[in-house]
Amino acid sequence: MRYRLEVMDCEPVIRNVETDVALGTVVGSGYDAKDPDLKANFDAVLTWDGEVCDVFPRQPLEHALCAIACHEARNGYPGFGNCVPGPNPARIEYTLGNLMADTASTLARGVVEWCRGGALRKETRDKFADLIVEIFKIRWASSFGSFNAETRRYEPYFVWSNQRMTFDAAARCYGMHELSVRFPDVDEAVLQELLSYVIKLLKQVTDHEMPVGARRVKQ
Repeated sequence: MRYRLEVMDCEPVIRNVETDVALGTVVGSGYDAKDPDLKANFDAVLTWDGEVCDVFPRQPLEHALCAIACHEARNGYPGFGNCVPGPNPARIEYTLGNLMADTASTLARGVVEWCRGGALRKETRDKFADLIVEIFKIRWASSFGSFNAETRRYEPYFVWSNQRMTFDAAARCYGMHELSVRFPDVDEAVLQELLSYVIKLLKQVTDHEMPVGARRVKQ
């Protein structure tokens, strides 16, 4: 089984991939402007019910994935009782694809607005900014990879056709899949170019905003 982080309401949540069930969170991982690398660390791991399952003062955040996995295995997987019918193990992947397609579409709309009137509408600017924030959350979480409890190894966060992959590849694969469904008559090269620009912009934002210590997995 695999475990990985997801950002919910600005807080890191640890989920089991196969069941898509939230199993825990961490405390002490707040951002400190004077020491931004602390964003990649944590003090303790809590189960979803609030039980302290491990304490690791100022440990790298990806260790929380292993802590939750070990806690569940030791105690007979109590958190899995919250499973919902028909979980989607690739939910985050398809969420990323939709966000990438929305962002590329909004970018194209902005180009049209600029060509017609020399400026972007406020609604377009705000929507584009909001989408970038949501994608950034996924990219940040993916930088810690996924923990494979069987092999006890950290592996790339995303999956496509049973192959593990990091953010850029997943953003392109799932983004193109969604764009192709939405715009079947648009040339693939045009869609690829839009996606490439969005990925490049995200990389620039990430390199500027993400602490060095948080870049655990090669993107």
